[in-house]
Amino acid sequence: YNGAIKAVNVTTKAVSTVASGLSIPEYVKEDNGLLYWTEAGSHKVRAMSLSSRVIFTLSGNGGVGYVNGSTAVTQWHNPKGFDFRGGQMYVADTMNDVIRTISF
Repeated sequence: YNGAIKAVNVTTKAVSTVASGLSIPEYVKEDNGLLYWTEAGSHKVRAMSLSSRVIFTLSGNGGVGYVNGSTAVTQWHNPKGFDFRGGQMYVADTMNDVIRTISF
């Protein structure tokens, strides 16, 4: 609950902060230079370019609820785990008891 994603160099065991100022980031995965995670505290699904370190929201306007649509209107209630299949991101919307998709 420190609001950060950290990296551990497996060779040197050095720890570094990759992103901070987040609200309960969980379930982090990297794919093609992007780091993806669910952010349960802000009710958003987010990503960051590893080269530029720019963080952006893939889905969720920060409101609690169950609304589909564009990033500006979508609402989640505690998004948690996710995976990628066939050009879609499948996300567990925990408190709404559903699995939802984000299309790329």
